[in-house]
Amino acid sequence: MAYIDVLPLADVKNYIRVDIVEDDADITMMINSAMEYIEKFTGHILYQRNMDYLLINGCARVYDYPINDLVSPTTVTGYLKPGYKFYQNTNTTDETLTLDMGYALASDVPDALLQVAKEMIKVWYFDQDKQIETSLIPNNVMNVLYTYKRHLI
Repeated sequence: MAYIDVLPLADVKNYIRVDIVEDDADITMMINSAMEYIEKFTGHILYQRNMDYLLINGCARVYDYPINDLVSPTTVTGYLKPGYKFYQNTNTTDETLTLDMGYALASDVPDALLQVAKEMIKVWYFDQDKQIETSLIPNNVMNVLYTYKRHLI
């Protein structure tokens, strides 16, 4: 799966009311950028994939969501904590923790996150030719993203 499977090009083009085929590559790039930004900002992994986390002294805190399954190493034990999952490894020679992360189905992704992605793309698409400096992420989008944010650093 990829970002384009979670938020299809046709849905975005319909939302922003564009039917120009020549812009498909640019809009696809905007979809990927918006979805990646949302993932990094909120900690919600928007499609299922394996992700690696660094084990420091045999431990790792994983704030990303949702965690589907432990892939490796099998010597790791996970403990659910408020807002994150703590992993402890009995074998301290392992340096990496691999987890199956993300929403398994596109329909599982919260609608609000898909909506803010569309809003971001709309702003990027129509404001790209303006000569004035404007916010790349509208305030209403940031307000929604903050409600889904998994951690504060």
